[in-house]
Amino acid sequence: MLLLDVQERPSREHGVPAFSAGMKNIKRRTYGKLVPGEDASLVFAYRRLLVGPEKKVVVGRAESFAVGRGVFYPTVVEPIESADKHRVVFRLLPTYRGVEEEVRLCLDCASVCDLRWTKGLRSFWRFLTDDDGSAAEKA
Repeated sequence: MLLLDVQERPSREHGVPAFSAGMKNIKRRTYGKLVPGEDASLVFAYRRLLVGPEKKVVVGRAESFAVGRGVFYPTVVEPIESADKHRVVFRLLPTYRGVEEEVRLCLDCASVCDLRWTKGLRSFWRFLTDDDGSAAEKA
């Protein structure tokens, strides 16, 4: 079995592990889990340096986000009002590649969208090298 063939199934009870892509009040690459909130919201729960008390941040209404089917890993994106753009909000683990529809159902997101190769590679490179992630990307 190859490492890339390993898949996990999302769980509403345990949440979906994710890395933040830079939001206000949450640093880039913060590891935590996404869980659906009680009032149709999307909540990011994390621990500072993976220890200590758990902090929960309401990201927004779950229906205003989509799950992006990426090249190496899925993402949670926030569509921008103007036409065909989006902003990557969270990056999911590569083990969730191929089960994006289940992730969408687990988190109550609006849809699953396909991200193009060039944008996916550029986003992956930016994740590895860049610390400023406020730019919008074209879908």
